[in-house]
Amino acid sequence: MTERSSTVPVHRAADDLREHADGLYLLYQQWASALALSVAACALWVWIMWDDVDRSSLLFWAGGILLAILVRTGLFVRYRMTKPVGEQLLRWELPFCLTLLPGALIWGIGCPLILANESLQNQLITYLFLFGLSGMAISTYGILPRFTIVMIAILVLPMPVFWLLQGDSPQKWLAAGGVLYLLATAKGITRHASSVYESYRLRHQLQDAYQISDHHANTDSLTGIRNRRAFFAACDLLLSSRTESVAPSSMLLLDLDDFKKINDELGHAVGDQALRHIASLLQACCRSSDPCGRLGGDEFALFLHQTPLKQALALAEKLRQSVVSHPLQLADRSVPIGISIGLAAHANEIEELMLGADSALYEAKRQGKNQIALHSSGRNTEPTSASVRRRAL
Repeated sequence: MTERSSTVPVHRAADDLREHADGLYLLYQQWASALALSVAACALWVWIMWDDVDRSSLLFWAGGILLAILVRTGLFVRYRMTKPVGEQLLRWELPFCLTLLPGALIWGIGCPLILANESLQNQLITYLFLFGLSGMAISTYGILPRFTIVMIAILVLPMPVFWLLQGDSPQKWLAAGGVLYLLATAKGITRHASSVYESYRLRHQLQDAYQISDHHANTDSLTGIRNRRAFFAACDLLLSSRTESVAPSSMLLLDLDDFKKINDELGHAVGDQALRHIASLLQACCRSSDPCGRLGGDEFALFLHQTPLKQALALAEKLRQSVVSHPLQLADRSVPIGISIGLAAHANEIEELMLGADSALYEAKRQGKNQIALHSSGRNTEPTSASVRRRAL
């Protein structure tokens, strides 16, 4: 009980990091539009105030805004060059926040300082700009709720503080409205971020569930290798990309000798161990590009893509010897295991290869087991359904 309860927070923390990384990825995808809106807001505000406000102050203010935008652009260019993925994105959160703060400070504090002696009309126009920028911050950066609340506070609070210091009644009411807006917005931002992260969480759960179901649908639960469906799908995929000039492929079909005897004398649990043992040896002997799978019962298959008969025969013998030299190790004994292998070559159709390999496997069993039998078709001179090798256990 203790172990279970201690692992749940660990998984939860890992999920939270993954969802947070998704949020950061979304932020960096929106950088171009956010920067464009910032430049547009800066240019429009300067144009509106140009005839009423000291122009040197406006130009100095606009230069600070453009410098902050250039710094952010440099960060985003570096991000695009680095292309972080997954939890690597977490290291980009602090630079993102630090490069955003200077622009917010220049807007939130710089505007009241410039307009200290200007008309209430210009102050109200500027305050509307600040509300618009805060709305943009909510829509763009809202998945970082605490940082977004700080950003909005920097944008909309300095002007109300300036009005409160003036002591005039209308400005006090405007200041109260600004504070009320901040409080209401903070609650909305928190709920918005929670909904976004919940959607990320549900998406990850759906992806994980799909991967698990896909694994179960394509994997033999006992041996861990491909099941029948996945094996033939892999074969079809390889054959679908072939050209006219490629070498023909080969198919190995094998099963355990006297598997029923193992189950009857040692139990089905040992029989299951034997199947897992054969699957492990099969994977160790074959190339990573060649699909292998358990077709059912004690029957396994290995598809050798673009592999001629000579190479396929050498690999089949390597596998047979590996099984003989590696008996199944139990706690109190070693259990020798043999396999019979049917090999079909010189064909590029799965149905033809399977029929040939099945016929050859039947011949190997008939000849005395623990051997390889060959079925060859096409324009070659190799023997057909002939016993190639035989070893006694």
